[in-house]
Amino acid sequence: MNLTCFDCGHALVYIIIQLDAFMINCIVIDDDYNITRVFSDILELMGLNVLACGYDGKEAAELYEKHHPDLIFTDIMMPRYDGFYGIEKIKEFIVLFLYAWRKSKILV
Repeated sequence: MNLTCFDCGHALVYIIIQLDAFMINCIVIDDDYNITRVFSDILELMGLNVLACGYDGKEAAELYEKHHPDLIFTDIMMPRYDGFYGIEKIKEFIVLFLYAWRKSKILV
């Protein structure tokens, strides 16, 4: 298990990742284009697969529905739709998905 620490401009981020087992897919959300680019580059250097970048909470929810990433990196303070909006919409999607899955007759 790797513990990695880096400064992404306005936030110090600690990530614990086990890269040996599988490829981790993620999306990056921030209203600052430069931060999303630099943060995405850092994540890719660490071995993560950045599927897409978004620039507000609404895009976070849309990208989650489209890509179903393992991880979401989001800023909270963004104009228009903030990070809390995205988190709430993603939680609604996950709850609906889990409810539908539990009603399924297929067992895996």
